[in-house]
Amino acid sequence: MTRILFAVFFAAAALPSSAATLRTFEQQYRGTAPIRQSGPPVNLNNGNDDAFVKLFAYTLAAPFVLSSQLPEEGYSRGLYAESRGDTGDASHQQRLELSYHRVGSFVGGWGGRWRLDTEHHIGLEAFWSDYIEHREEDLHYMGASGTGDFWREDRWRVNYQLGLAALSGKLTRVGPRAAVEAEFYPRKPFFLDALAASTFISGGPLGELRAGGGVAWGRAQARLSYRALIGPFKNLAGPELALILRL
Repeated sequence: MTRILFAVFFAAAALPSSAATLRTFEQQYRGTAPIRQSGPPVNLNNGNDDAFVKLFAYTLAAPFVLSSQLPEEGYSRGLYAESRGDTGDASHQQRLELSYHRVGSFVGGWGGRWRLDTEHHIGLEAFWSDYIEHREEDLHYMGASGTGDFWREDRWRVNYQLGLAALSGKLTRVGPRAAVEAEFYPRKPFFLDALAASTFISGGPLGELRAGGGVAWGRAQARLSYRALIGPFKNLAGPELALILRL
């Protein structure tokens, strides 16, 4: 099965890519220059700033509060090790992921992800991707989020991520990020997963879509998927191969 995954990956990588170069992709987020104001500054503070900040904080925290009230559910050592999916007796689980996203003949991105899940249905995640073109031009996509479960059973898991992400090249743009991720464990040793995310940075939203599947053996997994970073006008899309270790 592993040989089949690698064969499909390289076959998909050989297909023509519709992705733009890294420079073109980044330039669509330049945005517009700030409008300069003439005359004395105008104070627009109406005394409601503190109330707005509190309301925003409560709104952001509400999903995590709801997730933490779900019945506790532990984790297994690896997929299918103790159940039909990833449930077990461990109170928490960490995932380490190394990936390669092939966008075209001269553009590819190495990436990594660290994730902490707990039996209380909330956790943390951090990721990065470093894209290189012709061994010269580079572009970085990175972020960190809190995570929470919408739904978790032996064979299904649907969770959300709320945090910050950045696109960094000639300039660095940072904005809030929201994502939904789903995992499905149909039967040993296979799994399927998908991700949809959006980061709101200057110049427009930065979308991310990924869908694929793979095999698991022990605490290790191999996943082949199709991944796309979606800009207002240009995309970076192509096959992605990832290796995952559960700790």
